[in-house]
Amino acid sequence: MAGSRIRCCARGKRAQILNPGYFDLFRCGGHMPERDAWQSLCEAMQDGRRDVAALELAAIDATLRRRSRGEALPVDDLYPEEHRLAPYPEWGEAWNAYKGAVRAGAWASARRSLDELVRLLEAAP
Repeated sequence: MAGSRIRCCARGKRAQILNPGYFDLFRCGGHMPERDAWQSLCEAMQDGRRDVAALELAAIDATLRRRSRGEALPVDDLYPEEHRLAPYPEWGEAWNAYKGAVRAGAWASARRSLDELVRLLEAAP
């Protein structure tokens, strides 16, 4: 059951990355839209699906690009403990740094934190 949900999610992420207007995850009820991708990324890593985790990071990257272009996306962190979902403590630290930078509007710092998450994904066992 989890596998089919992950495949469906992966198709949605590909569609969002290629055409953000087609699959708009940014109607998210007031929380940071990256939250959904983060939760899916953590779930994919637990299931051993690095390919899906990479798509989730690409979706977070697409959201950061939208933010840096000035789009008004929610920055409310309604779930401050979600970093505990991370498969490794370093991931949680990088995620918290990313969220803090986004809330502060520090796009360069957010980019560094996201690049760290990409590096951690590439180095993951």
